Amino acid sequence: MMYGLRGEIRGNKMAEYIGTNLQVSIQKRMRERHVWIEDTPEIANGGRTLNFLDPDKMGWNRVGDLTQEDGVAVFMALPLEETRANLQERLGANWRTPHWDVFFGNAESVLETCNSIISSFVLPVGWRIDSLDTPTERQIDDIQNLNIAVGIAPYPAYYCRGDVIPCVSTCIWDDKCRLVATAMANFRYHPNSRLKGHLYAGSVSVLPDCQGMGLGKMANAALLVDSHRIMGWTTVLEQVKPDNVPSRRMIEACGLTKSQELATILVINSDDQFSA
Repeated sequence: MMYGLRGEIRGNKMAEYIGTNLQVSIQKRMRERHVWIEDTPEIANGGRTLNFLDPDKMGWNRVGDLTQEDGVAVFMALPLEETRANLQERLGANWRTPHWDVFFGNAESVLETCNSIISSFVLPVGWRIDSLDTPTERQIDDIQNLNIAVGIAPYPAYYCRGDVIPCVSTCIWDDKCRLVATAMANFRYHPNSRLKGHLYAGSVSVLPDCQGMGLGKMANAALLVDSHRIMGWTTVLEQVKPDNVPSRRMIEACGLTKSQELATILVINSDDQFSA
């Protein structure tokens, strides 16, 4: 198999941690830090990276130390130009700062919209859709492989299993038990944080030969409905690169609206590819 990103392959079994040496080292560090993260409202465990929610409150010196230690960090749903200027001033010009547009939706309107999508969508005969809060090893393998096939950095297996925070993966399987679409949500934010009650949703992936069938929108809609039943979120947050028009339309079709003030910024000083 050829992947845009590589995890360690053992037969059909992927390693617990996945990606480049840098990505794997950060995933392990995130797991080791999790007890501290649980007690710190200014940050969140993004699985792949440390997420900063309130760098001013945490203190920029501490933020800088942690970012330097990892070589990458995510600054979640913050004022774009102000945050980018702070980062460049404190970290230096050798750090890249790509950003993602942020979309929000409240539970009432999103669930109404998504239930309408679900009720009008007809899966082909023999296909099924499942939402998994405790996926098996084989199911995680399939999810990670599909993420990689479409260029999305997958989450490590422990994160997908919900070992550290509640997670839900929605999967659409065809009549040959092939995973053709998936999406994932997690409840990563501290109950006393700026983003309390927010669900983080994303990683929507559709097998290339099944794109154009509306499966991404269906997977995302089912994910939002089922994760609300399981986690009881009040607001959902999704994000997309500014030039990714199909993903933007899919998110908006599920009832979310782009923030005019906030964006998510990834800071990185290497050529590794990370998802925010």
